[in-house]
Amino acid sequence: MMKDKIIFWLNADFTIFAVAREIQKKYNADFYAIVDITDKPKEFFINQKLIEFKKTWFYHDNINPNKKPDLEYLKSF
Repeated sequence: MMKDKIIFWLNADFTIFAVAREIQKKYNADFYAIVDITDKPKEFFINQKLIEFKKTWFYHDNINPNKKPDLEYLKSF
């Protein structure tokens, strides 16, 4: 049987982080995170040991202001 997967969108408000920690204490699932913070507090999320995330993505690492959107791709849906 596969474990359930839960993804959390985390930001500078640590409320959701605290909720994720409590859920992980009580529920056996794979936890993932998208972290929407700037570089300075990023170190906390990289080094934290409170929640075991299978994978963590940093939203700001994937924003490229110089890249033009693919309008044809966006039109396709």
